[in-house]
Amino acid sequence: MTTSKYRNESPNLQVEGIRDYKINISLPDTVIREVQKFKEEFYNQFGTAKYLSSEAHISLNLFRVESIPEITIKKELEQLISDWKEFDVLISDFGQFSNSRTIFLNTSTGDIINLQNHIRTVLRQRVKVAKKYTQALSKPHITIASDINKDQFDNCWNYYKVKKYTHNLVVNKISVFRVNHSLNEAWPKKVFDVLLKQ
Repeated sequence: MTTSKYRNESPNLQVEGIRDYKINISLPDTVIREVQKFKEEFYNQFGTAKYLSSEAHISLNLFRVESIPEITIKKELEQLISDWKEFDVLISDFGQFSNSRTIFLNTSTGDIINLQNHIRTVLRQRVKVAKKYTQALSKPHITIASDINKDQFDNCWNYYKVKKYTHNLVVNKISVFRVNHSLNEAWPKKVFDVLLKQ
């Protein structure tokens, strides 16, 4: 199994058109490698599933815009984050969503949820993104596999629920990804990072 990473591009901050954005917490390389081992283990034990080839991350927010320039989004997020201090996140053992048949790594949630809410407020009040087009993703986590075969899901969960994993990481930046539908982009591209205060 090979791993495909998000594509990177030099920011075109004047870009407009119908665009979907996703804001993630990008993880350090050590955690990415460790999560990739879990994904490879899943593939070897249970076969294919959704997101096995995705680089590990913690999803924060989704939003859609059309006429708002990308440079405006970047400036407002930078202003929001400029006084937001780095914070610790504890990754601890495994969890599951039965409705989407997903196996994931648990993360501590308090600081992440606070950050999500602030980002959503900035998008709605300062960037003027319509409420229906801004979403804070629920239950922060790191996905191992999703949309697992119905007949295998219980066996998968029984396998992972007894496994142990703990890692404490420092969140020092958020990463913003974009799909520009006006340009027929099919894959998310990372367009900029925003650093948290040290």
